[in-house]
Amino acid sequence: MVRILIIDPEDAAASDLIAILADAGHTVIETARSAGEALAVIRREPPDLILMNHSMADGAPEDRSAAEQIFREKDIPVIFIAAHQDDKPAQQENTVQQYQYIARPFAASDVETAIQTAMNRRQITIPRMQSLNEYLIHLEQEVPESRAVLLNGFFSDITLFFYSRTSDKAPLFIHSLSHGITIGELTVYGYYQSCIGETFLKDIVSGNMMVYNITKKGIEGVQPFLNECCDSITVSRDHFALRFLFDFSMVDDFSQILAIKSYVLNKRDRGFPVSGVFAFSLGAMNRDQMKIFSQNIPRVVVSGGDEMLLSFSENTYDTTSVEIVSRDIMENIVKKSLEPIVLSFIQKNATGNKILQAINDKYHIFVPQSRVYSMLYELEKKGIVKSEQRGKMKTYHPTREGQKYIEDTLNEFQAAYRHIFGGKKI
Repeated sequence: MVRILIIDPEDAAASDLIAILADAGHTVIETARSAGEALAVIRREPPDLILMNHSMADGAPEDRSAAEQIFREKDIPVIFIAAHQDDKPAQQENTVQQYQYIARPFAASDVETAIQTAMNRRQITIPRMQSLNEYLIHLEQEVPESRAVLLNGFFSDITLFFYSRTSDKAPLFIHSLSHGITIGELTVYGYYQSCIGETFLKDIVSGNMMVYNITKKGIEGVQPFLNECCDSITVSRDHFALRFLFDFSMVDDFSQILAIKSYVLNKRDRGFPVSGVFAFSLGAMNRDQMKIFSQNIPRVVVSGGDEMLLSFSENTYDTTSVEIVSRDIMENIVKKSLEPIVLSFIQKNATGNKILQAINDKYHIFVPQSRVYSMLYELEKKGIVKSEQRGKMKTYHPTREGQKYIEDTLNEFQAAYRHIFGGKKI
């Protein structure tokens, strides 16, 4: 949940945005009609994030002055709001559009993406600037080139994951745990402070996931807890293996954590089906402890901040586990391969909004809402999919004839890519 201040001269214009934020679980602490009014709110109750009508930044002198005061006094991330796509802020347009800019009419997925991007940048230290122009120039100079990290075979064996304060660790956690649940493993999630919210509430209730709150139960109880989970698998008809994810964002007893690692590796070496992730905040251990803990662990992944994105392969290949590609290339491939991506999601039944969110979560790529919905409309028109109205949402699923079309189309896309890459497995 993010506490948000909206700065917009027209209360009515902000109502649609407030509804979207409420549905996403965020809290609007106040709606200010001027930058001066907003400044008073910020000094009284600083929000986590500001959504500001861009007219405040390049409009009347008094508004611009107050907006600059906000940037000087508080290191609060700001997302600019424009009336439409072509109505961009005058100052450093490209920087604002790429990092802190949304436009009406709002799509919930667009708003959430902008919020997550802004919040991921929050921990970056931004010196106090003398003007809004200097602030935007500083953003443009300081943001490094983005890279997408492609992780093939990530879900096999044991992985050590180090993350910085500015990293978004939730996608890695969610993908790892989801993979285990999907293939029938018992998943175990241990944490000091959870970052996955209610994502797996149904799986916890059904017994497919076990959780362990280290803050409440203590680090010394982790190993006995793991032992109970392993014992349950030997007599289970529902689970054939154990997948764990332990987020040690704090290390209050290094010897205990080392003992947990030894227990897991010993189980693995004796043939017990166990795999998973040990995750640590980069500030949780010193260099010597990191070196000791990483011994005998086959994979180490480090996320240094929001400039590095992690993308996970659904399958395990006999290839290098980590590859780096330009984010521009990743974006071009996803957008040009949008049809098979949408078809693969439809196979599992999905709403248009879920498809958009899944593309963003998995590939960190923004796809216009209109492209996905127009594609779904055409597929329904051709009889490939059917839609069912469930509340305010339409759920799409393949027809009997459409299922064969989808399978054939996905096979053709794979064959085409294999041909492009000289017959290599993809």
